[in-house]
Amino acid sequence: MDYLEESANQMISTYGGIVGILVVTGDEIILQANMERISRDSITDEEWFSAVMAADGKTVFIGDMNGRKVIKNSTESEDDLIALGRSFSYTERGADGISVRKDAAILLDIRHVVIDERLESLHLGEGGFIFFTDGDDRIIYAPDNPVVYRVDMQTMKEAEGGYALLRIGTEDYLIACASSAVTGCRAIGVIPSEEYLRGRRGIIQILLL
Repeated sequence: MDYLEESANQMISTYGGIVGILVVTGDEIILQANMERISRDSITDEEWFSAVMAADGKTVFIGDMNGRKVIKNSTESEDDLIALGRSFSYTERGADGISVRKDAAILLDIRHVVIDERLESLHLGEGGFIFFTDGDDRIIYAPDNPVVYRVDMQTMKEAEGGYALLRIGTEDYLIACASSAVTGCRAIGVIPSEEYLRGRRGIIQILLL
């Protein structure tokens, strides 16, 4: 256990974007680094835990940290975080020598700024941006831009794997969407039509990447 905690703390100090690690099986905490238990309520009642276990080994993005009432990050504001979760199984030998299979979940808290830094290199024009939704179509990451909430679900579906045009107010936007088969998350690119027409070739290459 000491070795695992040491490894987790070393990971946090080495990779600046990761700021918390939690591993649980049922209601038992196996490992916690920069995370603290703030309630004696059951961890299995947490929304993130249910979502991770239901995903059956797929990586789950969890955008809203404010729903965590049992576990919280001990140093970071919840508004500055997103989380990744994944379930896994392992075997443990009991006192009687019989191996027992256990299901567990790992949760990683990651700073929003990590995504911001990665997206800065993707130039979608002066007014273009990218936001992400999870498998239930909830926004898990978005820049501070009111246009995000004007992109409706129907337009996203029309743009899946390609693009669609959407008028918001007096402006026309090109909406491009791509989904991940691994996580079920969707990336949505929003580009003002005028800027798309000016730099069409470069923007198409960015969206393909």
